[in-house]
Amino acid sequence: MPQTGPTTPEGRALVSRNAERHGLYSRAAVIGDESAEDWQAHAEDIAAALTPVGAVEAELATRVASLLWRLRRVPAAEAAFAARVAAREAAAAARRAETSAELGLGNFYASAFAPRAAQVPVPLPDAEALHVVDRHEAHLNRQLLHTLHELEALQDRRRGHRTPLARVDVHGLREQEK
Repeated sequence: MPQTGPTTPEGRALVSRNAERHGLYSRAAVIGDESAEDWQAHAEDIAAALTPVGAVEAELATRVASLLWRLRRVPAAEAAFAARVAAREAAAAARRAETSAELGLGNFYASAFAPRAAQVPVPLPDAEALHVVDRHEAHLNRQLLHTLHELEALQDRRRGHRTPLARVDVHGLREQEK
């Protein structure tokens, strides 16, 4: 079977950080320009709001904080995808202008397409890139709801309330029907 990835320790170390490029798949709590102090304050605020008692509830509250923190990265990831598309479009336009100059067409590209280019909106990422971000956001939302339900059930049992064995997320069912 052929090797399909980096084989050197340096190459493996480099690709191991791919998940941190936009943060959606990163296992690290704090990445890029995020602040460890902001993460700590966020985690403490979530714990205070959820009032966990005991180690299991505290773990679930920490997981809720982590999922909410990761959900904050989604808009930035979408913006990063859009910026990469815009950069590719700008580079392609520059190459076309350069080619037209090399062919002796002078400033033909710039003069012929400038009015149209001014009206063209900023390009959006392709559908596949947006689909990846949307899928990941939906996955994080499902994990968040599941974790909150488990925490709520634990807290209810601790308070002496009966909790159903199964919980149905009607919102999730409606989305699956689409």
